[in-house]
Amino acid sequence: MKAHKQHVDMLKCEKERERRELEVKSRHQVEAVALAQEQLKINKKKEEINRRRRKEKEEKNQQKQQRFVAAVRSHLKQRVEQSRIELPALCMCGETFWDTNPNTCANNCMFYNNQDAYAKALQAVLEVVERNITPFHKDGLQRCAVSLPLVTDDFKESAPSVGSLAANLSLRSNLSSALTIEKLQ
Repeated sequence: MKAHKQHVDMLKCEKERERRELEVKSRHQVEAVALAQEQLKINKKKEEINRRRRKEKEEKNQQKQQRFVAAVRSHLKQRVEQSRIELPALCMCGETFWDTNPNTCANNCMFYNNQDAYAKALQAVLEVVERNITPFHKDGLQRCAVSLPLVTDDFKESAPSVGSLAANLSLRSNLSSALTIEKLQ
């Protein structure tokens, strides 16, 4: 009888030990799942913050491009008015040169939502205008504006940035102003 009681106590102790081990194991699993869920929440928050930052950066770049294009347009308009040159339309979306706008062009137009190509075209026209082309050479002006290498999504890495275009325009404008002043003197 004593041996039987010892055997039953030993079985109870073994079952109790197994139950505790199972309880500890399940507690560790629950903690691991909770930790994984917490880590997932943290990662989602980080991704959301990074997405917002990218979006803000993209919006700032787009605003910068729009300001640059507006500045080039106003500078070009001033030069054209001074030179009294009649400019042809850059694309078929606008009746005149000044009606062309990447935001309002048709979706099959080369300037449709392509500020870089539009800025490049304006810059090319500005270069031609600064070389004092007369209205007689209007055909050459149109060829220059239309035959530009356009920036596409595939080749954006090799295209000059808006900042380099702005610096180039500023340098060219300063040189042109200096040459004009020298001619007057």
